[in-house]
Amino acid sequence: MATTGPDLGILGIASGLDTQSLIDKIMAFESRPLSLLQGQIAQLKSQQNAWNPLRGLFQSLQDAVLALTEDAGWQPQAASVSDATVLAAAATPDAVPGVYTVQADQAYLAQTGRTDPMARAEIDTSTVTTISDPNAPLGYTGSFSLNGGPAVTLDGTEGLAEIAAKIDDVSAATGVRASVVAVYDQASNQTHEALVLQSLKTGEANGIRYADATTSAGGASLFVGLGILASPTDDRAQAQAVVQAAQDAHFVVNGIPMVSDSNVVSGAIPGVTLTFKNLTATSQVTVSLATDVDQVVKNVKAFVDAFSKLVTTFSQDTSYDPATKTAGPLLGNLDVLLAKSRLGADVQSVVVGAGTYQTLAQVGITQQRDGTLAFDEAAFRAAFESDPASVAALFRGEGGVAQAILAETHRWLDAGGILDSADDSWDARIQDLTEQADRLNDFLAQREALLKTQFQALETAISRMQNQAATLSSLFAQLAANQRAISANG
Repeated sequence: MATTGPDLGILGIASGLDTQSLIDKIMAFESRPLSLLQGQIAQLKSQQNAWNPLRGLFQSLQDAVLALTEDAGWQPQAASVSDATVLAAAATPDAVPGVYTVQADQAYLAQTGRTDPMARAEIDTSTVTTISDPNAPLGYTGSFSLNGGPAVTLDGTEGLAEIAAKIDDVSAATGVRASVVAVYDQASNQTHEALVLQSLKTGEANGIRYADATTSAGGASLFVGLGILASPTDDRAQAQAVVQAAQDAHFVVNGIPMVSDSNVVSGAIPGVTLTFKNLTATSQVTVSLATDVDQVVKNVKAFVDAFSKLVTTFSQDTSYDPATKTAGPLLGNLDVLLAKSRLGADVQSVVVGAGTYQTLAQVGITQQRDGTLAFDEAAFRAAFESDPASVAALFRGEGGVAQAILAETHRWLDAGGILDSADDSWDARIQDLTEQADRLNDFLAQREALLKTQFQALETAISRMQNQAATLSSLFAQLAANQRAISANG
């Protein structure tokens, strides 16, 4: 209720009454409906505040259960390698359990004379030995491009370092990086600056391609002058300029020869990505694939934890403490009570078609007196190792636990479901009561102003009457004095 400060004109100076106190008591009595409205609004907001976290808890439960309805939840594959310094392996749920041998392709090595089958990126370097200052202008004009990318234009003022910088500026489009390095020449016992170009992609198909339309006072083009190309019409570096040739990875998996333009290989083993680190002619690595039981346990435990957290919140929000007479904000909420009951029935249900294991209790998941779940990991591991298909069917099979729980989460989470409907209802009720409270507050403010006006008028009337009485008293006193004077003179 809006109130104003004390008005000096109605403090009871004339009447002797504590008029402000009288007004406060009247307004306190007439404000009781407003207090009731404010209490109802506070109670609804408390309930809504307790309701809002349920969305996140139901979502966590739904996510955990969904993971147990998918192949990845029950068939995660773990890949292990016999020598992690040679290669790494990462498996997806599509991987087929088994043992695979990966080694260098000896036939390829014999044909090429190379010492390892790893994929390589091409590295070309200039071979001239006369450039001692990387910033000295080289005098080349015109343009060139690499790998069909944007043209790099020269005006004759660029030195080796600036040319390298211009190549780097377009490296995102060309896939070629440039640098300038100091190279020691044993024949001349001198150090000179060299331009080094490196492909950012591995494999023979990703060797650097040149298109050189530059020229100089001497007539040579840039890459011919640097000794990288033998002729300006060539599109590949001459052999003497190739420090490392582009090379595919050649390897054998379980006796089957394979090739890749990258050291990261997918498909050589179904569902597995291999990353070659140091595969040499003498390397032979075993890749073993098996179901990752630890991940399955983690998935099931996530479900147990999400379920228990939701049920614990239900219990707290619907509790009542008789000692303190304190009720939870959702005490008596029918939706919460029904959800708790249905979820409890879901985790205790019998899944007839699951096979060996037909209840959660048989695989180490038991419901406690407070409604939460306890997880016996050792019992679950034993059941899963004994009959993994039955354990999975208990959750994800027809009529399984996951289906029943998902049905409940959808009732709450789907658009227009329990959570949305309740939120809309609370918002509408709070808004309606707030509008009622605002109107009543305005009325009370007007009522208080009216009372102050009325008491002010009363004080004014009393003051006027007091002034009149004082005037009459003075006149009577003067009349009596006059009469006494007349009597004394007579």
